Amino acid sequence: MKTPPRRIAAYGTAADPPHLGHMDCLAQLLALDYDLVYFLLSAGHAFGKTMKPFASRLAMAQMLIAERFPGEQRIRVSGLEGEIARSTPDERVYSIDVLEHLRRLHPQAELHLALGPDNAAPEVLRRFKDYQRLAEEFGLVTLEERVHVRSTWIRAELGRACPDRQALESALGVALTDHLLTTGLYKNSGITE
Repeated sequence: MKTPPRRIAAYGTAADPPHLGHMDCLAQLLALDYDLVYFLLSAGHAFGKTMKPFASRLAMAQMLIAERFPGEQRIRVSGLEGEIARSTPDERVYSIDVLEHLRRLHPQAELHLALGPDNAAPEVLRRFKDYQRLAEEFGLVTLEERVHVRSTWIRAELGRACPDRQALESALGVALTDHLLTTGLYKNSGITE
């Protein structure tokens, strides 16, 4: 029988689209010796962000994980937020709800919420539902921003008439860049030249 994970990190993001900055955050968590890292995509964003369809972002995340972490068994790209969103009246999903769900799945494990420096800033963290419980019951891990890339820039670049493929590959990797340039998922992002 497989040994259940002792230490689990939950790292959530809109991932619209996922990029190498997100992958670096996952690498930081692996370096901290977590037995399992959930990469959770926002299904119903707590702060009301409009995002591309959940299934599209989930597929992109899986593609990027496969390219960057081939064979890595400790990362789980999870559609858990999609399941939780279907059971909430406004389809918003909060970190506390996700961690409580994970606690039911892994009752013996130590669970932590992993945050990028933007979400870990006190003025932002205070906006999280039950933020004090998050810290007290689960614990918080603040990740460093070592790869400076923003989804906003990626969406703008993909919306251009002639996107810079080399710049996109440095932010998205080769496979996801190919996918996004081929499908045109962000082509109509409202950006004009």
